Amino acid sequence: MSDAAESEIVEEERRMGWPAIAVAIVFGLLYAYDLFLALSNLIGLSSGLSDPGIIPWSPLIVGVIVPPAAYAASFLVGRRRSLGLFALTLLTGLAVAFAVALSLEAYVAVLLVG
Repeated sequence: MSDAAESEIVEEERRMGWPAIAVAIVFGLLYAYDLFLALSNLIGLSSGLSDPGIIPWSPLIVGVIVPPAAYAASFLVGRRRSLGLFALTLLTGLAVAFAVALSLEAYVAVLLVG
């Protein structure tokens, strides 16, 4: 096999086809929903409480950081895999992001109730 043919095969393996792009967009919307929930918690608690000294800032900010970080990590891990494994990797990252969000929400509720 010539070097040109090998470089074409390698270049073709690096490209994502339109099904993989569609899967990435659908999962991106699901991750964006999780990010929206975290931003809603951050904005709602910061404007809804009369005493800003009791707002647990660190879990709220972590909740905003986790969904984009989980999407980026899942995308980078799964981008060179087959379409099924790519979707499974994104689904695993989404499950982790929602699990962290639920844990942080419960933690903030316990902190606020006392």
